[in-house]
Amino acid sequence: MDADGSFQTFPKKRSYILKSGIISEYINIGYGIHISLSDRDLPLLKEINHQLSNLVNPKIHNNFKLSGKIYTYPKRGEAVLAYTKLLDIQFLIENVFDKYPLVTLNQRQRYNLLRTGILNKIKRLENLEEYKKFKDEKTVATEYNFLIESESKILLTGSSMNYEDS
Repeated sequence: MDADGSFQTFPKKRSYILKSGIISEYINIGYGIHISLSDRDLPLLKEINHQLSNLVNPKIHNNFKLSGKIYTYPKRGEAVLAYTKLLDIQFLIENVFDKYPLVTLNQRQRYNLLRTGILNKIKRLENLEEYKKFKDEKTVATEYNFLIESESKILLTGSSMNYEDS
């Protein structure tokens, strides 16, 4: 996922006028999962989207449909498969990335941030300072971090951890 894809979490400044006429601002949090390839690989992006859509079981997932969109950029010679709907991203987290962590160390922090925001339903913060605090890796400690670190220790040491003792 590192070279061709990305997990995105980004602030979007929003403002509105209160009944008193005072302008109030907040930070809306946007999320996305994007896979970007050369436009000549467009059939591959379509197949990836199709295969991911096939993971959805209508009986289990209450007739949910995954709605990835493919965008083409002929001037750049690029095609992008994008998932930006919160339910789509949550589905992919729970049914793909948590089960099959194909994430390099480079993307791990981005994934953890996206995962934390989506699963905790963080959609809005009051200012950019709160966003920076949210983005700080120390505040994004997740189960996923623990699992990856535990698996790494097992691979490096050849021993396993007894979870009942911890």
